[in-house]
Amino acid sequence: MPRTLALAAVALAALTSTAAAKRMPPPPPGPVTITSTSRPLTDHLAAHEAALIACAKRERGAVLKATVLVRWDADGTTGALRVGGSTARFGRCATAALRGQIPGVSGRASARAKLVIDRKRLGGAPRPDDGTAALAGCQVDSDCTIYFRTSACVPTDPIAVATSQLDRARALFPPKHIECAMGGPQYERLRRQNEGRWTASCVAARCELREHAIDPRDPLDGLGKP
Repeated sequence: MPRTLALAAVALAALTSTAAAKRMPPPPPGPVTITSTSRPLTDHLAAHEAALIACAKRERGAVLKATVLVRWDADGTTGALRVGGSTARFGRCATAALRGQIPGVSGRASARAKLVIDRKRLGGAPRPDDGTAALAGCQVDSDCTIYFRTSACVPTDPIAVATSQLDRARALFPPKHIECAMGGPQYERLRRQNEGRWTASCVAARCELREHAIDPRDPLDGLGKP
């Protein structure tokens, strides 16, 4: 084939492909819309979209709106984290899901984001699963335990798994160890305040995690006083 004809054939194929692409409808929007000026926070929320969808499926109403406020340390470990503006149950569930490590940060900072979850679109969304579905089968509450994926001054980033699946959980989610520079009464206060914060129970043949409010009272108040 002469060179001119070959070039013409390539150009025609490119035009045909472009025209076909223009005729294709754009993909439908997903159920979760994230609005934030912080790229690390946006990426963190997007990475946990499945967990946010799982939290939203427990709620009522067509649309859930929430605000995420978070501070993180230089290594990306989340500090103060609050999800508000929707139901209290969704806020607790989403807060627990988002705690952990924010990658791609270069120092301490804080950020906020707005979440809109369209529950009407959840039916067509993929089944939310962060890799823990095969770890959570149970029959009674005693089958369930808590596996903490991060070890710091207090254990964080918990998931509920079946006791018989602990070895598999360790293989799928190797624990992250963060050195704790805290000691003395300050550490003891933090440790005691976090005791009993998380429990796991068997709900509909699946281990589920529950977060309980922390008593704001200092457990060491009054110690050493006459």
